Amino acid sequence: DLDERLEGFVEAWARPGARSPVVLVTSDHGGFGTGHHADRPENRRIPWLLWGAPVPAGTSLDDLSTRDTHAVLRVLLE
Repeated sequence: DLDERLEGFVEAWARPGARSPVVLVTSDHGGFGTGHHADRPENRRIPWLLWGAPVPAGTSLDDLSTRDTHAVLRVLLE
């Protein structure tokens, strides 16, 4: 189960005195039909899950694109 694997990963990474881990689970691209090369919003929309102490509970990032990942991480992790 993915949840159990992620939990084990975070627990192994979070050592006493270490900075609180932040985990991003995503994909490289979305897709429309059987392809993903056309410049369509469906090809840029991705699953995106961010967990960790700097992320406010209940945060919702609607309409996130692969192009937004760096900017969102910079804001949340500064």
